[in-house]
Order: sequence, then structure tokens, then C-alpha cells
Amino acid sequence: MHFYAVWTSQSFSNVPAGRHVWQSVVPQIAFSHDFLLHGLLALAALHLSHVSPERKDDLLAIASTHHAVALPIFRDAVQGLSSQNHHACAAFGTLLTVYEWAATKHTSNLFFATMPHPAEASTIEWVQLLRGSGRIISCYYEELGRGPLAPIVRWNHADELKAETHPAEPVRFAALEKLWELDRLSVTTAEAEALKEALRWLRIIYTFMTTPNDNIDAAAAALSWPVRVPELYLMMARERQPAALVLLSHFCLLLNRVEDFWWIHGVSRRLLQEIHQTIGSEWEPWIAWPLQDLVLCEFQQQSNSSS
Repeated sequence: MHFYAVWTSQSFSNVPAGRHVWQSVVPQIAFSHDFLLHGLLALAALHLSHVSPERKDDLLAIASTHHAVALPIFRDAVQGLSSQNHHACAAFGTLLTVYEWAATKHTSNLFFATMPHPAEASTIEWVQLLRGSGRIISCYYEELGRGPLAPIVRWNHADELKAETHPAEPVRFAALEKLWELDRLSVTTAEAEALKEALRWLRIIYTFMTTPNDNIDAAAAALSWPVRVPELYLMMARERQPAALVLLSHFCLLLNRVEDFWWIHGVSRRLLQEIHQTIGSEWEPWIAWPLQDLVLCEFQQQSNSSS
């Protein structure tokens, strides 16, 4: 737990209040909930494997063991969700995504399961687990918002309204609205509404993340997009529908802004590669913005690391 407390806990948030929650509050909760304790130990081992590659195999095995122990206990806890365990369940649900992203750094199937037929493939489990965590937070939002996890679960509705009224990059986002009007796409009214809602949240969260504000938890903001999109949109992405994948590529605009977190590093590039390979070069003009943004962000990172 020492490595977690000193290092890993500081790698989930850019906001001091959020770091305090992960460093001090969550471990205290974990000592009363075994699944959360095993989750923290799994992440600490995974993080340590990242900074100590000479011990990588042993540390990955330790991480995998703790994770395997935690997951079924967590699922049982969610089945019996109550005011006694909702703090632990909400925290663990968020950590699951961190674990899955960090543990799959050398695989390409970040967002989709590998299946021979795209229509049969399922969305990778972390998406549904993260959405499950979002539902826990929604169900107990008032209680969580007044409790020790408040800094990492509160949502500023005033900022949301401001971002929706005065979005960043309005021309580029408006251009994406023409996507589901293309003659070559057969999009139902319900699917068009799902795409519009997914785009609306992209625009809001992108505005959050590109507007100077020391109180915005950037990683949490980025992770909120898969939670807020409609289930129908996820189904369209699972079926590899081009319009859904084009919007998914723009999720990388959010990921690029938190690329310096060790567990997010490289995720944007992998997701864009996966999407590009799936929809082909004919859709390149529609994903040019996230591709260009990725190159710029990587160039800036290289410049910062060499300076």
C-alpha cells in the first residue's frame, strides 16, 4: 500500500482535492471493503510494473491475482448495493477502467472484443463496468455529493450549461452534425438522436477540458463521455457503424488532453488506429481533426520531454 499511497494515488487526478480523495479517503474505505482493497493493490502492482520493467512479469501476475479476487466480490456488492457500500462500489467502478486501460497496453482491442463477425462482437467490459459505476453515482448522487468522495463525483451543472451555450470549436462540431445526413448512410430517427446526444456530450466535455479552469478534473471529465452517451450509440459503435465510429474517433480529442497519465498514455493512438483500420481511408476526411490533434499532442509531449 505504500507505493499506492505515495505514487499511484497521485496519478488519477490533476486536482489536489481529487488526489487527496484517492490518497487518503479511498484507502480508508478500502479497509472495510475487501474488493476495493484488492483493487488498490492490483493498481499499485500494475503501476509499479510500469516504472520497474525489470520486474514486469512478476508484478503483472500479482496485479492479475488481486484483480481476479476483487471482481467477483465487487459484483456481489453491487447486487446488494446500499448506503453501506455505495462509496466503495463507486470508487472501485472508476478504478476498473484505470486497470483495464493500463493492463491492455499491448493489445489493440481497447474498445471492442475480438470477434469474427463485427455484429456479434460486444463492447469491451470496461465500458459497461464504467457505466455501471455511473449508475451507482446517479442513484446515490446526493449522498455521495455530501460524503467523502464528493470531490470526485460532483458534477458542475452551471459549467455544463455554460459549455453548451458557448462551446469550443463550434464550426468543427457543427460540421459533424452533417454526418448522419449523408446519403450513403442508412440511419434511423432513433439512431440519429443517439448520435446527436453523443456529439452533444463530446462538445460539452471538450469545452470543459479546453477552457482554463484549475477545478476541472481532466481525467474524470474524459471518462464521463462513455458514461453519458446513449446505450443505442454504444450498440451502433459495437456494430461498427461508420457514423458511430467517426464520433468515437473524436473521443480521442478528450484522451489527448490527459495523455500524460501513465494509464491513459497511448490509448488515443490505439483507438484511432483501430477505428481507421475498421472504417477505411474513405472516412479519413471525417476523422482528420482527431488525427491531427493526436500528432500535435505527441509532438508537444516529445518537445516537453526533451527540454
